[in-house]
Amino acid sequence: MRKEQIKTDGKSVKVLLNVIIKKEGDYYVAYCPALEVSSYGKTRSEAHKMFNEALEIFIEDTHAKGSFEKVLLQLGWKLQQVPVVKYTPPKLTAKGIMEEIAIPL
Repeated sequence: MRKEQIKTDGKSVKVLLNVIIKKEGDYYVAYCPALEVSSYGKTRSEAHKMFNEALEIFIEDTHAKGSFEKVLLQLGWKLQQVPVVKYTPPKLTAKGIMEEIAIPL
């Protein structure tokens, strides 16, 4: 598994996360253990597309409710605020594709 990469543009933090896509029955399931977000589709491509939509909804919803940081901490993320904001996802051993997400600051 590749290491998570973290970048910032001042408005958000971009994090490269592991997304596992596997076939379960007639469907493909896309799952990100670090965020506990998943989705599915009839093809790998559709599962990936639906996962991106689910991820966007997860980020927008928790950010709008003001619970985004709390949810990340509950999932085992670490937050460093000094000298710069840095989110570190929990260490996982599952293998999958790497997905870059932007976390709002």
